[in-house]
Amino acid sequence: MIIFLTSATHFKNTTIMIYMKKPTLLILIALLAVSASNLNAEENEKIAEIEFYGFINHEVIFDTRQVVSAREGLVLLFPMDEKLDEDGNDINATPNFNFIAFSSRFGARLKGPDAFGAKTSGLIEGDLIGIGPGFNSLARLRHAFINFSWENAELLAGQFWHPLFVGACFPATVSFAGVVPYHVLNRSPQLRFSYNFQHISLSATLLAHNDFASLGPDGTSSDYLRNSKTPEAYIQAIIKNNSFFVGATAGCQSIKPRKETTAGYKTNETMESLHANIFSNVKLPFINIKMQANYSENSSHLIMPGGYGEAERIDPQK
Repeated sequence: MIIFLTSATHFKNTTIMIYMKKPTLLILIALLAVSASNLNAEENEKIAEIEFYGFINHEVIFDTRQVVSAREGLVLLFPMDEKLDEDGNDINATPNFNFIAFSSRFGARLKGPDAFGAKTSGLIEGDLIGIGPGFNSLARLRHAFINFSWENAELLAGQFWHPLFVGACFPATVSFAGVVPYHVLNRSPQLRFSYNFQHISLSATLLAHNDFASLGPDGTSSDYLRNSKTPEAYIQAIIKNNSFFVGATAGCQSIKPRKETTAGYKTNETMESLHANIFSNVKLPFINIKMQANYSENSSHLIMPGGYGEAERIDPQK
């Protein structure tokens, strides 16, 4: 049995207006804010807006037995199996609790001037969960991206949800873990181009690894993807209307687990893996039905079961 008690206080939205004389890349907005008060609003052509948001979250967690979890129990994975001593007592049937506040969140939504014929916007968001074990209560980057929006197309550059994570089909659970490890959880630096028709949206995405990286001989690291010289690549198609949402995603990943063999010889071997999903969201008058199926090979960077190992040695001496 697991008990969650959650209390969250949301900040009121605060908007700051920044005036600029020329269209400027959104990445410069923070610098322009320093001198914004000295500009004459009547002489400016475009306006940039910064809207701050966030919440303070406090969770009380009580487990009737030991569990496999991360972030001091905040990300619950599954209960530990029985571990019997010589008297038949289950050692893992030991209750535990925790109070957690580092899931509090803060961020800013940005609206910039038109650039390249597109409307510009952006978002930067963080929390205090840290990037891994031992880094709790330290600041962590969740999202940071710039978006260029034309009439039918969009270009997103920065860190955002992985294409296999579909927000419209994400389970709304009480637990912070959000059905991990049975559902994809990944935010990655990326370039994503989308084109929207009337009821159809197509997108292509290239990704690198950051906090959510693959496992390998040296532990979790983005080096395996970086050394392969090839970003993750995905395509996605979505059909939707006001009450119906269905789509599919497919892509591949190539990693280079090591640069040299255990005998000290250079190796150029890479390992490729395929990933795909199908998903839908149907909104009925009294219920919302979300469905998703995933197929993944070597899915450790998606916080799902998976991995790889050495199958055979081609040259025993090397």
